[in-house]
Amino acid sequence: MSFRWKAALGTRTVRDKHVITKREKTVRKRWIVTLGILALALAIGGWAEAQNTCLSLGLTGGRVSSSGPAAATIGASGFDDPTCDLFIDVTIPVSVNPLTIRAHDITIGPIPPGSGVVEIINNAANSVTTLTATETDLVISEASIKAHKTLRLICQGTTPDCNITSRLSDLIAALNFANPTIGGDLFITAEGSVDIQTTNTHGGNILEINAKHGSLTLLCGPGEEAECTDPVVSSKAVELCGTCPGTCPPDPRVAPTIFPCDVTFPTGADLTAVCFRGVPGVKCNGGSKEKRFTAQGDIDITGSTITAIDHVTFTSKAGRWLAAGANLSAESIVAVIKGDGTSPSIDLSDATINTTAHTSITAGTGCIAPVLPLDPADTCINANGATINASNIVMLANVELGVIDVCEATLDDTGADHPTLNGDSTPPYDDPPNRVVDTALECTDFAGKGPLVVILP
Repeated sequence: MSFRWKAALGTRTVRDKHVITKREKTVRKRWIVTLGILALALAIGGWAEAQNTCLSLGLTGGRVSSSGPAAATIGASGFDDPTCDLFIDVTIPVSVNPLTIRAHDITIGPIPPGSGVVEIINNAANSVTTLTATETDLVISEASIKAHKTLRLICQGTTPDCNITSRLSDLIAALNFANPTIGGDLFITAEGSVDIQTTNTHGGNILEINAKHGSLTLLCGPGEEAECTDPVVSSKAVELCGTCPGTCPPDPRVAPTIFPCDVTFPTGADLTAVCFRGVPGVKCNGGSKEKRFTAQGDIDITGSTITAIDHVTFTSKAGRWLAAGANLSAESIVAVIKGDGTSPSIDLSDATINTTAHTSITAGTGCIAPVLPLDPADTCINANGATINASNIVMLANVELGVIDVCEATLDDTGADHPTLNGDSTPPYDDPPNRVVDTALECTDFAGKGPLVVILP
């Protein structure tokens, strides 16, 4: 049995005007993310195929696939060819420890996307796996990369700076893969940026991510369930026809087609698959010794849930800390963020922080300079609506010269003192004046918000 559907453009009209419902907006937003990931994978795959210079192991176009012996060879002895643009689209059966893979650039993921998970799992006792891109990017999509003792991802190129990207994957260093808790060190270092989304990221003992000259993005959340809707309304029809909006080229491995087109579904399951793919839930945990996030530019953990047994540090040398809606828990959390001259340098709006010891948040000289009368555009640290529970809470904005917004926030300092905001440890926070927005009058004038709630020890 087959199902045939004629893909054609469709509209919804009310009094001759196109109407986009709230549900349509939500669905389109979700598919922008998913289609973006797909386009990234296809584009990178096509690029690697066109540019490969790798001749070792008899690789065709630098591609490690099930059609040749390269996967077993790499799994038994590793790989070292800094002239090779290496594309791994098949599971590597690892039999050597340590496993080292080094190439000009490395792309890991199935072809076509969505056809399965590529695994590089080093299951030896005290296993160590290192992936190094010597020049251009290290890209991981729909892959599971694991080691028991140490997992390292390194991007060394500086002309331009090399970036690390991960989507729909696992990056795990743990003693026990089935129940990852303590044990295992995960180090991710790029000369440029690090962008990790929809990826389980776990270093049982230590997790360190360093974007030396770029930004750091680590988005970890519970995910969203998929919804099913009319493919015409969602623009899914364009994807099914093998093209993409605008002038972007089709995947070179697929003959280009023209929209509208006829689409055939061989089975009922294929028809059901037209439903939108949900955003998968992932975890970023571990850190029984330390979690350390360092970047030259922004550190973005917006909406993420990040847990650690011991302490967590966030350091941005010239950027911002974007943590709105984040949920963080650890023994202690320390953030030192210089800022980039825009407001806010630190965004903790509606975030939740729970630490058994201290929470220390410092914004540096990159804070925007406040101008009286204050308004939200003058904010250096935005903790509006945040909930922070710690034995010691300290916030400092540009050596007390920047503005801290704690309207509608709840600060529960379980120690023997009150929270300290811009050097003032006694609520209401008016020393120095106009630097902490916390009272009912200030918050109403500032942004029409309610006042800070301080839970007394």
